[in-house]
Amino acid sequence: MFLFVLNALFAGYCAADSATGTPDAIAASDGPEPIGDATGRPAGFTPGAWQTGFEMPNGCSWWIDTIAAGPNGMLYLGGGARVCGGVAGRLYSYDPVTKQFYSLGAFTNPGGSSPRVFDITIDGNHLYAVGRFKFIDGIEVNHIARYDLSSGTWSSIGHGNENGITVGLPRAVEADSNSVYVGFGRESESRVGSLEVNSIARWDISSQAWSAMNGGLVLPGELDPTSNLAAVHDLALVGGTLYVGGSFQSAGGAPIEGLATFTPVSGWSQLGSGIEGTVVAVESDGTTAYAATNDSVSEFDGATWSTVASDLSGFELSSSLPNVLLLTDGFLYLGGWFTAVDGFEASNVARFNLSSREWESLGTGTGNGVTGSIIGFLFQSAVDSLAKIGDDIYIGGSLTGAGTDTINNIARWNATSHAWAPIGPSIGKGVSAQDIWALATDGTEVLTAGPLTQSGLEPTRWVGRFDIVTGTWSAFGDDSTRELLGVTSQIDFAGDEIFANVSEGLTDSIDSLSTFENVNGIVRWDPVAQDWAKMGPADSPGLTNAGSTARSVRLAGGDDALYVSGFFGRAGDIGAHYIAGWGVQEQTWSAMGAGLDTPARSLAVAPSGEVYVAGPFTSASGYPAYHAAMWDPAAEIWSGLGGGLDNLGGQSGTFIEDIVVLPDGDVVFAGRFNIAGSVAVNNIARWDGSRWHPLGDGLTLASGDQAFVGALAVSSAGEVFAGGAFDQSGDQPLDQLGRWDGNAWSAVGPGFAESEVEGDSIDGIVVVGPDVFVAGDFGRVGGVVAANFAHFVRDLGGPDLNLIVTGRTSGGDATGARAVFSIDIENTGGNNAFDTVFSTRVAPAPSIVSWTCVPFGEGRARCPQPAGSGVPELVIDLPANDGLHFELLVESAPQTLFQNLYVEAETTSEYGDPGNFSAFASTSVAVTDEGVFKNGFEF
Repeated sequence: MFLFVLNALFAGYCAADSATGTPDAIAASDGPEPIGDATGRPAGFTPGAWQTGFEMPNGCSWWIDTIAAGPNGMLYLGGGARVCGGVAGRLYSYDPVTKQFYSLGAFTNPGGSSPRVFDITIDGNHLYAVGRFKFIDGIEVNHIARYDLSSGTWSSIGHGNENGITVGLPRAVEADSNSVYVGFGRESESRVGSLEVNSIARWDISSQAWSAMNGGLVLPGELDPTSNLAAVHDLALVGGTLYVGGSFQSAGGAPIEGLATFTPVSGWSQLGSGIEGTVVAVESDGTTAYAATNDSVSEFDGATWSTVASDLSGFELSSSLPNVLLLTDGFLYLGGWFTAVDGFEASNVARFNLSSREWESLGTGTGNGVTGSIIGFLFQSAVDSLAKIGDDIYIGGSLTGAGTDTINNIARWNATSHAWAPIGPSIGKGVSAQDIWALATDGTEVLTAGPLTQSGLEPTRWVGRFDIVTGTWSAFGDDSTRELLGVTSQIDFAGDEIFANVSEGLTDSIDSLSTFENVNGIVRWDPVAQDWAKMGPADSPGLTNAGSTARSVRLAGGDDALYVSGFFGRAGDIGAHYIAGWGVQEQTWSAMGAGLDTPARSLAVAPSGEVYVAGPFTSASGYPAYHAAMWDPAAEIWSGLGGGLDNLGGQSGTFIEDIVVLPDGDVVFAGRFNIAGSVAVNNIARWDGSRWHPLGDGLTLASGDQAFVGALAVSSAGEVFAGGAFDQSGDQPLDQLGRWDGNAWSAVGPGFAESEVEGDSIDGIVVVGPDVFVAGDFGRVGGVVAANFAHFVRDLGGPDLNLIVTGRTSGGDATGARAVFSIDIENTGGNNAFDTVFSTRVAPAPSIVSWTCVPFGEGRARCPQPAGSGVPELVIDLPANDGLHFELLVESAPQTLFQNLYVEAETTSEYGDPGNFSAFASTSVAVTDEGVFKNGFEF
């Protein structure tokens, strides 16, 4: 939000009172008006609190794995999304009329990976869900549960020892009034209740008992024929008959491959002559069945099989991947990851007309189908789920576009109008991401890195940028900017440049293998070309490891250098053992002694230039350095840090995930460890240059499991902010976030309840003045919905506006003289002064006025433009401890003796104890031939 309004005000002559220097009031104008609420932030800004506005526009914050249409006209959807619209959850209902999402309970998975709903089905008034969760609303359900659509309550399938799924993860579910069927992915062992099964199981609703379905499904392992590698990919239940598609070679002991049917009375059967290979999707209306394999779609008419699609075209960087079928209203809909079906162009979704026997696209031209994300391609297909309500087909998956609309993972296509549309509210600044792994800042913007696809409605694949002042997202570059292909987990500033790691390279698009460029582990953002660039000259080999691309590259930037560590042995043309430096000005690589014996996991650069690293190494350039070391670039020597860090007797190895340098030069290390030198610590420790120190009681878990600290940041006052898997420090309750003030730990918000995190991890933190930004895998912080990215504004006292003005003459000619006025406007308070109205007036009216603007050294305050004409009247944003410098050049009118300048600035705030909300200053310059400075004063 960087509004500025520029008006040329040529007021009449108004002399200053010589005793007080007070001018007449500056006339009001219709020019500058603040935006949003009284604080000047966008509407909803609240000081001393987590900010609203980070909901998800046009859909959900991550992949939608499953969709089902309810009997009440509602749509039900689930997957990996932490937020849909303005609601946090894992499983949602959506009202197509009100366009609102609703959460269907709190899903948790204690001791395991992030909860996720893999599949849902609806029978009558009951919804069944399976996935990676153990509890819903505090009820133990063990990966499968039933939801009553009328009462809105959850219940388990089975009780006691028979409650749910006790071993393995279910991937598919179908149900009718008699049975609930669950199919497993490839698992070494599967168990429902106390019963061991082979990849599939049935719950008998009448007897309330599990069954193994006559031995289930089997696919013997090639190396170990006694192992079972079978997997269920899809289920369909019609008229009491279950259709099962997957990877198997026998069903119920009979030799049936890929597709089988089952009834409780008849057991397992094969459809006709069967299908060879793996069946990824199956659909039936009870008379005709359809099955999709990895490269075709087939139809069974009750007697014989025939092919309805034999050529699914994939992308150049990947093969095609059909994934889901929907049979409705005379059409068979197919979703997955493909560009064409039997030569007919179709972007990831198409339909087969059962009457004309022809394939059709959903939309034409640029509006054809849906756009799947490159990140989605790395993990799954673009389209994973289909459902129909009325004339609308709903499509869910890993999606960024539908037709010409920007969407987030779910969209709607009308079968009558043939038009695409997003679903849900259209506003929000949440991030569509599985997780955000890293943050970086230069004080003006926050950079993000990780498996993210869009921020708000901006395309931010792998990396994004958030403007701190305006509160808006932007992408790197434009449509011509190349894609980061592979995994990008880290990003940072070094000097005035931006660098990121990338596991593979750069490409124009997923369908352009010919444009692929291997960058060997790391790239630099070129702001002139608006594109990512390889490090060094075009023929530079970059970071290499015995001729292959570097792996697991970590990085950290300083004022004039970038430091990287990873699995590589050369950097450019020099030998560099697992670590190297890059001179930002020199544009060359340099070795760091003999390097490390194992790559570092974390790096930090002190303002004085020293480089601190931590990781599983035990020596640096031959010197003992147990998991922590320092590189002195001036002396070009490594040193260990007082015995290093270790996790003696811990539940896992030693991990040091982040490092920050405090303003006084001390260094804080965090991760999973319990010894620093010879000092007992809990996952975080401070190095003062000669000794280790604990930070109070450290950060721990009340359960007794070992905690983990994955992210650190430091404020200008030396406070340490930490994020990770912990819930306490001594008797101080915390929830994945904490602040160390030098003496004690506390919650980041006003209290514990205002700082609770609903999610699995905080993986990035940056602090800029009063602004604290956190990122990771979460849906709510401090009770405020925030899709993977959240913003807290600390109440550090009000803004404090100060004005300093001076004037001088600058020669002239026969028609008049020139006066030059310098204006410094600064906010020295603890909090930001947004939408500050900055007004100037020159009297008597001059002939010409021009001005220039330059930010102070920090550069967080933004000039509305570098120069302008006319007397400036602006609305400006002044972050805490920052300001702007203006120069006004005034061409005085003939016969002018004195040129007077009046300057006024005013902001509004809701902070409790402000400094100065407003400031006024004036000065006067004699513009006679003598050019004598006559008068100057300020208030």
